[in-house]
Amino acid sequence: MLSLVTVLQFTENLTDRQAAARAVLAIDWKYAIGAELTDTGSAPILLSRFRTRQCARPGRSFRFPTTALPRS
Repeated sequence: MLSLVTVLQFTENLTDRQAAARAVLAIDWKYAIGAELTDTGSAPILLSRFRTRQCARPGRSFRFPTTALPRS
């Protein structure tokens, strides 16, 4: 779920706090990430920790292919 929130965050150019709020309040985001309508979400710091953990793996980087994700 955190990876999907991170992708949506990038496409809408949101901060971690804004993305966490959208994951709780926006029905379209809940549908996209597969969350229940009653899901209360998680702390914004988890997005940062998730990205850090993904980048810490040997041979891994967390970069988005900018040609594959058009910005609106």
